[in-house]
Amino acid sequence: MSEQSKWERERRIFASFLDAAPDFANAKIFDWRHNNNEAPDILCVDCLGNRIGVELTEWLDGQQTSDFAFWEKLLSSVRIPEGWTVHLDLVPFGRRCERLERRAIVKELSELIAEKISRPRVKESGLLSFTAGRFDLKSKPTAAKHCDRITGVSLGPERMHLCGSSSFGSAAPEAALRDVIARKIQNESYFAARKDLALKSLYLLVYYDIAIVKNTPNIDVDPRETAVSVFSKMQTPFDAMFVLMFPGGDASSGRTVYRIDSPPAT
Repeated sequence: MSEQSKWERERRIFASFLDAAPDFANAKIFDWRHNNNEAPDILCVDCLGNRIGVELTEWLDGQQTSDFAFWEKLLSSVRIPEGWTVHLDLVPFGRRCERLERRAIVKELSELIAEKISRPRVKESGLLSFTAGRFDLKSKPTAAKHCDRITGVSLGPERMHLCGSSSFGSAAPEAALRDVIARKIQNESYFAARKDLALKSLYLLVYYDIAIVKNTPNIDVDPRETAVSVFSKMQTPFDAMFVLMFPGGDASSGRTVYRIDSPPAT
C-alpha cells in the first residue's frame, strides 16, 4: 500500500470514528486534517480552539492474519453453489494443512457441500439451509482433520466465511493489542510532539474492522474488556484509547466506539 493510499484509508477511518463519536474530545471538532508522515496521524481543532492529536493503529495479530489468508486462498477453490453462503469452522484455526492434503480438502468440501445442498432444510424465514457436523465429515477424512462444522444458508452472493472456534485462546488478542501499542510508543516521540504542537489532548484510536474478520477466533472476545485489561497496565503518552469497530465484523452491525481512559501515573 502506498503512503497516499494509507493516508486516505486513515482519513476514512477517522471520519467514520468522528461520525460515531463526535464528542470524543469533550467538545465538537471544528476542523481536522491528516498529518501525513508526522505524528500524531490526525490533528484537530475543537470548537473552543483547543488542538487535539489522534494517533491511529490497527489491532491485528500477524500470525492469525497470515493463517486466515492461507485458508482463505486455499478454500477459494471450493465449489459453492450460486446464492449460498457457507460458514466453515476450522479447528484448530492456526494449523495449516500439508501440501499433499490441499487438493483433497478442496475436493472433499466441494462434494460435502453439494451433497448437503441437495437435501436442504427450510428455515422459518423460508431460506434453505444445511448443517454438516462431525458425523457427516467422517466420510471426508482430510476435511475432518481440519474442519469441525459446516453450515450454509441460501443467502447470496455465494461466499465462504471462515470461523475459528477460539483456537488461539484469550491471551492472543491481548498480546496483539499490547504489541501494537508498545510499537507505537517505541517508534514515536509523542511527548515531544504534544509539547511542540501545543496539544491539549492526545488520544490513541485503535481500529478493529479487519482484525475481527481476519483474526476470526477473536470474534468471541470482548474487545472492551480486553482493551481495558491491556491499556490499564501500560504507561503511555495518551489521555485515552478508543476502540472503533463493527461488532459483527461488517457494516450491517453499525459502528461502535469504546473509550478506555489512561491509568493514573505512578
